[in-house]
Amino acid sequence: MKQKGFTLIELMIVVSIVGILATVAIPAYSNYTVKAKISEAFSVIGPWKIGMMEYFFMNGEFPKKGCNSCIGMGSDGDCGKSLRAGKSCSFGKNGIGTYVKNIHIGGRVELEKDQDLIITFNKNAGPAADKRIALRAVNAGGAIQWVCSSMASMDPSALAPKYLPSSCNKYLYCPACK
Repeated sequence: MKQKGFTLIELMIVVSIVGILATVAIPAYSNYTVKAKISEAFSVIGPWKIGMMEYFFMNGEFPKKGCNSCIGMGSDGDCGKSLRAGKSCSFGKNGIGTYVKNIHIGGRVELEKDQDLIITFNKNAGPAADKRIALRAVNAGGAIQWVCSSMASMDPSALAPKYLPSSCNKYLYCPACK
């Protein structure tokens, strides 16, 4: 009589193959879910991108650091120190969307060249919680170009570059830094 079924060695081979595939797939999936959460910021920030461009075209320069009310983004002030320390901030806009904790105007010195919108993520964003990215408006000869990036090279509270959407740069473009 012939038996049907799998031998123990065949089952062990299948289990080891599944294990190897899982060790590759699970981290990749985790990074993908964080990137999806991060991408929410680019849809909720739309009104303030428009406000930043309007301000530039009306005034010939970008709003000053902390001038959140200049573009209709809540109360004035800089959230940098408190958010880097993991504390809350009442300046700018808070609680936007599911994953965004705060949006405020960052601090550039040469306002005719560029300015940052700083986005901080909340605890719902998983490994991105309390981490920040910059969305920089750059004056490109009278047209505004937007560059997003982690500030990981300068700021320990920055989002790890591996979580940035593929459309973002790893480092900020900074014409004033040359």
